[in-house]
Amino acid sequence: MTEASRFVDWPVTRLRLTFLALVVVQAAHSLEEYAGRLYEVFAPARFVSGLISDDLQRGFVIFNLALVAFGIWCLLWPVRRGWPVALLLGWIWVGIELVNGIGHPLWSLRERAYTPGVATAPILLVLALYLASQLRAMESRQAAPHRNSISLQAAKPPLQASIRDPRPGKPREEGAEARERSANRRYNPVPSRKSPGK
Repeated sequence: MTEASRFVDWPVTRLRLTFLALVVVQAAHSLEEYAGRLYEVFAPARFVSGLISDDLQRGFVIFNLALVAFGIWCLLWPVRRGWPVALLLGWIWVGIELVNGIGHPLWSLRERAYTPGVATAPILLVLALYLASQLRAMESRQAAPHRNSISLQAAKPPLQASIRDPRPGKPREEGAEARERSANRRYNPVPSRKSPGK
């Protein structure tokens, strides 16, 4: 298996439980919005529901069922099996729930009254922040082996510095001095020693 196709190393239990809780609370959040007829009182919800169906109630139900079904799919396949794309999907869900968790309370403060979805929004905000911290930890764990390999490569000595003179006990000669000695040996050979005549 290549490095690119290797599954992400998840701390499986904690992250799965966080993601499961997020999807469950999102389903409860959608029910709260439906009960409060969000598709009638909130312009963005009315717009999205109208894109799906002329019946705003039906369009709202279809959209939220698709959203929850998408969350269940993310949990059962990418997250549970540790697919690399699970990191990206996790950050997408963090973004969605941060919008819900912050937007609903701000809307209620502006209206100075209850608005559909505000009761479950704080729970979504807490879960989104917790999931974000887990995703950041995952990214740090993935980046750590890469940083270690770079450090090991930087610690290796250069190839030239590791070359040693093949003659034991003599350092490697370099530069002009080495070339001069080599030339002297080439053009001024040591005279051969002749054995004395009898």
